[in-house]
Amino acid sequence: MSKIRISIHGNPYHVEVVKQLLENIEIVEIVDRSFSNLSDIDVFYWISGFPSFLLKRLSFWTNDKPLLLVHWIGSDVISLTLPRGTFQILDKFIIKFIEKIKFGKIINLAGSPWLKAELKSQGINAYYFPLTTLDIKKLRRPNIIQKDIDVLTYLPKSKFSFYGGDYILKLARELPQFTFAAVMPDITNTRELPKSSFNLKFYPRVSFDEMQLMYLRSKCFIRFTEHDGLSLSVLEALYYKLQVIWSYAFPYVINVKYGNFDELKNVLIHVLSDYHLNEEGHKYVVSNFSMDKMKERYRKLFLLLLSE
Repeated sequence: MSKIRISIHGNPYHVEVVKQLLENIEIVEIVDRSFSNLSDIDVFYWISGFPSFLLKRLSFWTNDKPLLLVHWIGSDVISLTLPRGTFQILDKFIIKFIEKIKFGKIINLAGSPWLKAELKSQGINAYYFPLTTLDIKKLRRPNIIQKDIDVLTYLPKSKFSFYGGDYILKLARELPQFTFAAVMPDITNTRELPKSSFNLKFYPRVSFDEMQLMYLRSKCFIRFTEHDGLSLSVLEALYYKLQVIWSYAFPYVINVKYGNFDELKNVLIHVLSDYHLNEEGHKYVVSNFSMDKMKERYRKLFLLLLSE
């Protein structure tokens, strides 16, 4: 069987996630190509929003190859659902136009069911196709170690408010009996971190191995975002048996609507007062979101593309 040649671009972090997922799939060959040299590529895989720059390349749309695979992962969908501006209208028009006149030329993937629904509300059809970082064979075992962090969260400094930073600060101030740890993945220099308090410590970007240790040390993970895709950090936290509070509904997490601070506070107090390992959440993500499961889904997707 011939291999399908794929060039992957877009959000750098998710590009690496997808490359790991496509490793060792016998029908796939990942080929590094610049945007100006795609003539021998079967699939141009773009992650995070619509690649509008391709509109300048008429040959991309007039040639049979490559097929465009667009993977929507989270905040990229906001640009389509915000109050309509010129660029939002143009992007939606182009995507729908290409779908109609070049059926099969563009395929949209949505990283979560709610992203699929949001895209559908804008007239864009997408297949639900989640991503994962759960390589069960390589992850540390979720063994119990000393739980010295009550609350763990990701809090990019560049999107502090978007990721609920103000709510985390308020929680720490009003609940001094609990310890909080906030990882700022966009900070590498510790001098750029906000000042820590006695019960809230900020951390710069850490390696994945160090992050696994932080999960093991923690009881509860909070993801309190205005908008989100299927958060990889939520899947990781569930794998490590943390209780998870998230502003989105998902199996074995506690859903608190974004902006409702009083409910967030009360739920957190209850979780930590009656703390237990989230065994069911661990079983769920291992059964449904391991890399092996996702590799098989990708294999079936590309087999389908090859057959067309």
